[in-house]
Amino acid sequence: MTSAAPTSTNRPTAQVVWGVAEPAPLTGVTLTPDGSSVIYFAEAGTKRSLRALEARTGKVIWEADLSDRGSAVNQTITPPVVVGDSVAAVIADGEGGRIRVFDVRTGARVGRDSPVAVEIDQLGPCPDGRAWCFIGDTRMHHPLPTLRYAPGDRSFSPAKAGLVVVNPVADPFEYIVDGEVQWTLDPQSIMKTCPRYVCMRGWATIGEVTAMGFRESGKGGHLVSTTVAAFTTRTGRKRWVSPGDQLAQVATQSGHFSHEGDVYVFTPEPARVNGTYDDFDVRLLYGGRLRALDPETGKERWSVALGRSRFQPRLTRLSNGDLIFDEGNQTRLLDAASGDVIADRDLSYWRSSTDGPPGRRARLDITEPMIDGGPSDTVREPIPDEIGVQAGDLRIVAQPNGVYAYR
Repeated sequence: MTSAAPTSTNRPTAQVVWGVAEPAPLTGVTLTPDGSSVIYFAEAGTKRSLRALEARTGKVIWEADLSDRGSAVNQTITPPVVVGDSVAAVIADGEGGRIRVFDVRTGARVGRDSPVAVEIDQLGPCPDGRAWCFIGDTRMHHPLPTLRYAPGDRSFSPAKAGLVVVNPVADPFEYIVDGEVQWTLDPQSIMKTCPRYVCMRGWATIGEVTAMGFRESGKGGHLVSTTVAAFTTRTGRKRWVSPGDQLAQVATQSGHFSHEGDVYVFTPEPARVNGTYDDFDVRLLYGGRLRALDPETGKERWSVALGRSRFQPRLTRLSNGDLIFDEGNQTRLLDAASGDVIADRDLSYWRSSTDGPPGRRARLDITEPMIDGGPSDTVREPIPDEIGVQAGDLRIVAQPNGVYAYR
């Protein structure tokens, strides 16, 4: 299926071939290496499981209960990560978590569970594709290293996977790669009135440049000043500062922060940054702009006007670099190079639901875009390439209350 939408109002539709409604998916779906099945995390009440469905029929091939030993921390909420013929899940255990590995074909457990780790963050495939890497350790210390865990391993081993953490509660701030502090930053060197520990609001590493957002709050936590600054990723040398801007965090289709493209910022009208609104109040951005800044220089490449958003605007970067810009009451597809609105795409697949509070579907909105209004007997074609997975002639998509296959 292609990504370009036809302009005719009589658009062709894809029919539901099968659907599995319960338990509802907690994440998007992952296609197994041979394309015969899809795997996803599911949740029904307090029960959480890892499920595999036959791609052709939707039949449950296997289901593994992910038992909880008294804690909800560290549980994987991004799509399952397959390494070879194995898939990993994070099992909560007391104050930490363990990695449990399953055979993607049978659901049988592979080896023992990993040791208990106090933190398992950014779990994903290692660069060599033969194990999982994550930030964490079996005991809490600072900074946490990057560790490696392969199917059948009895312990973790050190790894170099390029996993980055910015620690905004250290004094000064720390930029950490694979457990090693690369450089530090005194936030008051950027914003003199910035209170330590609480003034950073987001960061993004884009190649050789790392951008950070800063803000100062006054009485009642209301915003009185904002700034975005950029630094050389390797050394921490300051490159440029853009006062009055808020850093816009951009998500990928898999729910991780995007580290490609430009530095994107929200620029409120200066008169609104007056101690009336906090930095998550959407009224702060009424009359403002979304701007794309050159990472190297901070110069504006393009800007678009913000509407009267229903919630904090969300940016999702598609595989071709273009941006889905969702403000709740309107959704626009922006050309990443020019900021122009691309008008010939059907955006209903990314449009937020209007039948409840804006945060109700936020987790699934991030991990897998969904069709507005929930499952339907038919959906408009073509289904964008970024939605779900393609298994033969079927497109399999996770939606708020079920996994559905369309042809």
